Amino acid sequence: MGKGGVGKTTIAAALAVGLAARGHRVHLTTTDPAAHLDATVTETPDLPSLTLARS
Repeated sequence: MGKGGVGKTTIAAALAVGLAARGHRVHLTTTDPAAHLDATVTETPDLPSLTLARS
């Protein structure tokens, strides 16, 4: 998907949180071995409609 450091995880997390905050059910997953997704989304309010996974 492109070189590191261009904001792919940040954009994906922001979109997922935004959709979940509006009531949509969202499942966000990553194949990134660094797995920064957890740290990015952990700082958001409790969103029961947002689930995370690492593959």
